[in-house]
Amino acid sequence: MLLPASLRTLACRPLSTSAPLAAARKGTRERKKAKIVKKEEVKTEWVPQSVRRAQLLSLQPRANRRFDRERLPEPIDDVYVRNWFRWREHAVEEAVAMHRQTHHPTVFNQPEALMFVTAELDMQLDKKTRYADPVRRVVSLPHPFEYRPPREVAVFCQSAELRQLAESRGVAVVGGTELIKQFQSGAMAADQFDYFVGHPELAQELLPIRGLLRRRFPSIKDGTLTTELEATIDRFRHGLELSSERDERQLDFAQVVAPVGRLHMPAEHVAANVAALVADLASARPRGHTRPFVTRLTSWCHPAPERLDLQLRPLLEEAAQA
Repeated sequence: MLLPASLRTLACRPLSTSAPLAAARKGTRERKKAKIVKKEEVKTEWVPQSVRRAQLLSLQPRANRRFDRERLPEPIDDVYVRNWFRWREHAVEEAVAMHRQTHHPTVFNQPEALMFVTAELDMQLDKKTRYADPVRRVVSLPHPFEYRPPREVAVFCQSAELRQLAESRGVAVVGGTELIKQFQSGAMAADQFDYFVGHPELAQELLPIRGLLRRRFPSIKDGTLTTELEATIDRFRHGLELSSERDERQLDFAQVVAPVGRLHMPAEHVAANVAALVADLASARPRGHTRPFVTRLTSWCHPAPERLDLQLRPLLEEAAQA
């Protein structure tokens, strides 16, 4: 006897009796949902490849930038591998002659090129955890040369005689209390000038504009508050600016790069400028620093790649005796 199609499908289906037995216990699903913690996607900013490469290089160890001359032997021949032997030190006059050869019209054809000097400084104080502040100075060279236009200097003085003296040295802005009021009212902007020189007779009157001038405020420590206006004006208008650049990864190392003359100048004049620069840097040695402040001196002229070591010890001894 054949059954209807609807009954045949029901008869073929197996009966499930395990559903009540396999049911989860009460609260299982809630506990599993509570364990699931959604991870928040942190969006990272895009970093350029050049910045990423610089970050990777900063993590790599770096060799000591200070050259230890004493660990290398003296060369026994005129031709030697420079990295294996102690470098020869030249007198300034000899270095000028060697730079003139490379900048001869038949070579680089720059007979009037600027001659630069790089001075390495020891910035670590006697206490190993402390370092000297950056060096910022202006030095008067005994033999000036054309390098850059004169700087803008404002002079604060009261008497008519001092004002006439300042104007004779090429200062465009000279004044007393009326000039101070112009800075206070905003009629005169401090950004128009590179340096400010003042006479001690206006020391009290200058205090209201101390916040406007900030680091350029005339002070005895910087040599900008003085009675010798003529020499001070010439130094800050035509002098050579010295600024040290510290290595952020080697805090005890810093260097000063400055021009000392041109190759067509007499070699004696260039040597006198180098001696004045070294003497000024040696006098900038801070308190708590008993070792030599200037550790190495090299000269170079663009575009020649060579760098010549200069004899530093005689210059330091001359500066100590002066």
